[in-house]
Amino acid sequence: MYQQLSQYLFQFKYLNLPGIGSLVLMPKQAVSDFAERSIKAPSWNLLFMPSDISVGIVGNENIHQQNNLYSWLSSQMQAPKNEVVLQFDDFIESLKQKLHEGERVDWESIGTLYKENEQIKFTPTGTLASPLTGVKAEKIIRDNVAHNATVKEEILEVKIEKKELGESSKRTKSPAMWFLLIIGLGLLLLYFIMGGFELSAIGNKGKAEIKQPTETYQSK
Repeated sequence: MYQQLSQYLFQFKYLNLPGIGSLVLMPKQAVSDFAERSIKAPSWNLLFMPSDISVGIVGNENIHQQNNLYSWLSSQMQAPKNEVVLQFDDFIESLKQKLHEGERVDWESIGTLYKENEQIKFTPTGTLASPLTGVKAEKIIRDNVAHNATVKEEILEVKIEKKELGESSKRTKSPAMWFLLIIGLGLLLLYFIMGGFELSAIGNKGKAEIKQPTETYQSK
């Protein structure tokens, strides 16, 4: 019976266990994983609602769901509907008895049912089987642009900075070099001010002598 009920749950996303509770499959959207550069396939979250809560929420819809369940089981088991109803009732009573005696009921591929403080509780399996698989997703990373990344349900900001060949060789000039350069320019300016900006101050003060060229050839 466990196997048939598991198939019904995965097909119709809802299974009511009278007097125990209801199992509901809630769809979980695909999630992009920036760190692994992939998109995780859509999956399912399996929720459990105790019988008192599920009856209050769903109400008369449970009657329709149970009739649908009996018809489906009858088709799968190829047995009359009245026999299927009896087998299902026996299964539920056996399940209740195990929980009442404090036994933990392990439901393969579904989870574990147990009773704690007079309340029925449920722990789903770690990962539900999914017909889909994840895909690789290479995100376009632009230089000097901040990107949001989800790592363990925390959003981190990652900034990729552009690095070019030879960039490490560029260095900002030392403040001491700028200081010496300013002093040098100041001394040069002071020199021109003291000299009155005369060209003679920086030129050669000696007189140039004009020499006669030596006699070379004479015409006849």
